[in-house]
Amino acid sequence: MAKARVAAAVKPNTPVSQVMEADAPSVPSESYINEMYATAQNGVLMAVTDSDGKLVGSVEPTAIFG
Repeated sequence: MAKARVAAAVKPNTPVSQVMEADAPSVPSESYINEMYATAQNGVLMAVTDSDGKLVGSVEPTAIFG
């Protein structure tokens, strides 16, 4: 997550690949909120995927814990 936090200081012509998180957590869209507690405690945005693994949305930890 360190790369993403530094993104604001990166120059505009920096490739996205240098600031992205390739190993971001993801959960299937069929998951239940209680299954996301452990990951949400880390304060990390979670990708939500469909049954084919395609990105369909995201969940902020604040959506789970308030």
